[in-house]
Amino acid sequence: MKRQGRKLLSLVLALCMLMCMFPGVGMPVLAEEPAADYVMFSDDFENYGDAGTKLTEDNSKWDSTKGIGEAKKDFEVAADPKDSLNKVGKLWYDNSAGDSSGVMQITKTADRPFTEPVAFSGRVLMPEVPAGKLILKMQAGSKYQNVLYIRETNGQVRTGGTYKDDFGIAQENEWVYFTFVVAPNPDDWDNCSVTGYVSGGTGDSNSATTPANKTKKVTQQSVKFGNYNGTTNIKFWLEYTPDAEGTGTVYIDDIKVYQASAFTMEAVKTTNVGVSESVEIRFNHAADLTSFDLASDVTVSVDGGAPVNAEVIYDERQPDRFTLNFPSGLSADTNYVVTLDGEAKDVFGNSIYNAARFSTGEGGAPVYDEIEAITVGYDAPLTQELDKIEPITFTAATIPATNVDFNKVEWLVDDEVKMTGKTFSYEPEAELGDTVITARYADDHEVSDTCTISVIEPLPVPAEGITVLPESLELWLDYPLDITPRAWFEPEDATNKTVTWTSSDPEVATVDPDTGSVTMLKEGKTTITAKAADGGYTGSMELTVTAPLNRTEKDKLNLDPVASGESRIDLSDFIGLPESVGEAKIALWSGDKTVAYTITVDDSIVDDFVKWNAWNEGVSSEQLAKLDESLGAERAEKYHTAYGVPVTFFVPIQNYVPGQGDEGKTYTSNSGRWLEQIAAGHSVQSHSQYHIDGSVKNSTFTTAMHIEDCLRSKNTVNELTGASGNSCLTMAMAWSGGVQEIWRQFYIAVRGSSDGINPPGKINYNNVSSFSMNGGREPSHMLQMMENALNPESSTYGSWICLHSHGLDYTALENEELGGKKYTSDIFEYVYRDVLAPNMDKVWTGTFDAVAQYGQERDTAVLTVVENTSDKIVYTLTDEMDDTMFDHPLTVKFRVPDDWTQVSATQAQSGGAVTLPVTEKTVDDKRYVLVETVPDRGTVTLAPAGSVEPEPAETVELTASATGAGVVAISGGSTGASVTDEVELGAPVTLTATADANETFLFWVDAAGRILSREASYTLTPVSG
Repeated sequence: MKRQGRKLLSLVLALCMLMCMFPGVGMPVLAEEPAADYVMFSDDFENYGDAGTKLTEDNSKWDSTKGIGEAKKDFEVAADPKDSLNKVGKLWYDNSAGDSSGVMQITKTADRPFTEPVAFSGRVLMPEVPAGKLILKMQAGSKYQNVLYIRETNGQVRTGGTYKDDFGIAQENEWVYFTFVVAPNPDDWDNCSVTGYVSGGTGDSNSATTPANKTKKVTQQSVKFGNYNGTTNIKFWLEYTPDAEGTGTVYIDDIKVYQASAFTMEAVKTTNVGVSESVEIRFNHAADLTSFDLASDVTVSVDGGAPVNAEVIYDERQPDRFTLNFPSGLSADTNYVVTLDGEAKDVFGNSIYNAARFSTGEGGAPVYDEIEAITVGYDAPLTQELDKIEPITFTAATIPATNVDFNKVEWLVDDEVKMTGKTFSYEPEAELGDTVITARYADDHEVSDTCTISVIEPLPVPAEGITVLPESLELWLDYPLDITPRAWFEPEDATNKTVTWTSSDPEVATVDPDTGSVTMLKEGKTTITAKAADGGYTGSMELTVTAPLNRTEKDKLNLDPVASGESRIDLSDFIGLPESVGEAKIALWSGDKTVAYTITVDDSIVDDFVKWNAWNEGVSSEQLAKLDESLGAERAEKYHTAYGVPVTFFVPIQNYVPGQGDEGKTYTSNSGRWLEQIAAGHSVQSHSQYHIDGSVKNSTFTTAMHIEDCLRSKNTVNELTGASGNSCLTMAMAWSGGVQEIWRQFYIAVRGSSDGINPPGKINYNNVSSFSMNGGREPSHMLQMMENALNPESSTYGSWICLHSHGLDYTALENEELGGKKYTSDIFEYVYRDVLAPNMDKVWTGTFDAVAQYGQERDTAVLTVVENTSDKIVYTLTDEMDDTMFDHPLTVKFRVPDDWTQVSATQAQSGGAVTLPVTEKTVDDKRYVLVETVPDRGTVTLAPAGSVEPEPAETVELTASATGAGVVAISGGSTGASVTDEVELGAPVTLTATADANETFLFWVDAAGRILSREASYTLTPVSG
């Protein structure tokens, strides 16, 4: 089964003979023959004895066999499960009692250091998948890396240190063939690379069909070998760990570790090849079959003559060989040359060094009949359009039809001989004109036949139908931008796409007959129709024009971006407390926090909702495992705690455009899951109507389609969630697609991507910067973002930090800072625990829409103190934003007289007086109040309780509502003399307000150092009268 290749034929003797024949000629310069591959280690398990033979360091090629040789686990020779005549290695573990702690290792130290690239090749088979974890490791110095890694959870085949890509899923009872090349980097040993080639029994991660045995190539950079000194010999080993039940079997075979300096090939049989015989060609090691097409990039020619008709047969599971068949046969006593396309590479990246040669040898020449006539047939049109060129295969039919030498049939393009044989494939040049193809037989006499290929101008493609997109649109009369629908033709490449546009009611809206640009004139409905010049096909858009918004500078939907170097606000006006009695400041962020922090989640990863609900509800690991048994206890562990940080879900509507291909996925079919998130305190916003590639959207959408992309997604989210109180005010760009000036007409803010830092006063609310949380990101960077935003000396002090992710367990990426491969959910946990929890007194964790509201209200707000006396302070708060969409209260900070207590804030709203939330605080013996005030709602009056005599203390019974492990801690009392206690969650809490002062109590939950809920203040006010 495992045959060795022969050495290349040397040309030295022939050259020496030439020197003797031509003594006057100078000595030629000979190219140095490449060195043979250096094999550090190989094991094909053929020479150890019969199946069942136990393998140890004493009787095998391996230096050590650890954790092997017990009754429950061993390393032995076995029959190949797919070929009983072949012997392979077998690692097995059988301890059904459940002890899965055993790790089996077979190791080998090579006799060379890691100074040149090293290739590891072989094959592996698992009868069941997953059947434990198999790793092929390489060690250089004190560091090792996983070269081949088959995951224990699902049989996923991976390589390298960062796991950014994989080779698919190992299929049960199928051989997976691999070659991995690890390349050194002496200048930076922590930036080496590993390139893997895997073929055979794998399927892709989505369980879709992969082309049979197709090779997949993955390169990983930044493979780390620490402070390797470049001299220690490398070591490698196979490590097998059984599955969670303590059982598993894995077969290995054809293990080979080698280095190579050149890429060569030769024929297995070089002389006396029969004229009807196939020829096998062997490379000196594995070719990179992703770098070229072996089926079409091999050329066989008569030595010094034309190419011959040859068919290449190969199997990507054996990338070191291929076979040549000759449908027209070979000529007797003829030398042949086999060459590869110059793009062909081996797994080390070397180009092919030489050509392979073989000869049909002497004697045995068949006797052929003379060809009396030739007729040329073909399998594609001879007349081809310039934009639709396709290859043509020509076939020579002869009289007589059999026992003729097709190797004497020449194929000519115009007058140039291109090939000999029975068939000839040719792709016309993409230029107008004629090309003559000739099949010619010339021996004792000449016969021939010709065909003429004509490349012509493209012929018209008739239209078969037309669709106008969007099919309907509803806009307000004073919408300020262009409205142009798109006429979508069937077929898409129809030649004449000329249409004429009309409006059914020109008094409501007119349309440019040539461009389709619509002008709205009054409220009402009209049908905008496009009629194709070719065929008269029509399509239409129903347009509804609603009342104008009459938006002014005092009711903006969003703010214009600021020029570079400028700011909308002076930060000092918002930081700190006011100095004089009656003086006021608006807080930079809600609750007078220094930083706003938003976590957003894109798309609609269905599998994540079990985990989100677990976080929301504090479900235990055991409960979660029962809810979704596929998670297992290990993954479920990290979801058992509810953190209480609000998240913004950006939801796309669908990933296809009607009329532009098959219908795809719809994301909002289950609105219940969104209502669950809203009930838990999260927000649901838009991720556009069409979640498609941004470059496609930007290149194919007209303005009306961009309008629909924004408007319909907003309306859909509101229809699904509006009853819950959720309002769709913002959007996240999908794949960077869309037009900023258009989405500004519909949303108060739009999230983009970038570094996630949005300095106050400079925020571009139409493209808010957001940083990705996906698992490979460096957590230390997220911590640094927070530290900078809290540092008064930093240029990003007081920023809005925005993060985004795509699913919790979407992909596990190597994360060195967190100790290995991590899911995005691990990054969430890090952010909650190490970034937010220590800073909750300085950070407002708000939803994206809430922060966008607050920031723009603040940036345009005008705070005016109307009256300031010892008895009351009266003020107004206005802004320039649209009050129908901006209703988030701004935190207004007042310095009040030091003798004021029980301060009330009453706003004279149009529907009657409303009491506003007030928080009292004393700093350096000075009295302050924080009043939550919505702009443009009316005059606000602050006043102390004055001489009102409180009634005796009242007892109020509250119940802690947080869930999960831990206790509720209660402290407070504005006088500092009230209760401090801890109670079990769910237990009643009794608080008593003293008779002469309001008491403010602060609740929080502390479990293992994690912030599990946002702080909340309760003021118990004795009521007089």
